[in-house]
Amino acid sequence: MLGSLFLLSLLDGWMVSLLLIAIYITFGILGNYIYMASLNKKAAQLNFLSEPYKNDYIAKNGGTNTTAAVLSAVGYAVAASVIRLA
Repeated sequence: MLGSLFLLSLLDGWMVSLLLIAIYITFGILGNYIYMASLNKKAAQLNFLSEPYKNDYIAKNGGTNTTAAVLSAVGYAVAASVIRLA
């Protein structure tokens, strides 16, 4: 951890900005991947249900994956804090 802070302290301001943009992109891709994996799992479960139960399943399990949103936000906050400390 201290080594990464030391290396980040050697970077100029524009390098830190580029690194933050890379983190934005990385966590965006990670969030999309987690969301897509969740959707694929729910779609596989939906295929095994008969028609009357599909609507109930969709109503109960529909929406976004809050775990993925929270993990992405926390991960970004930690990474941005480390970079800004440099």
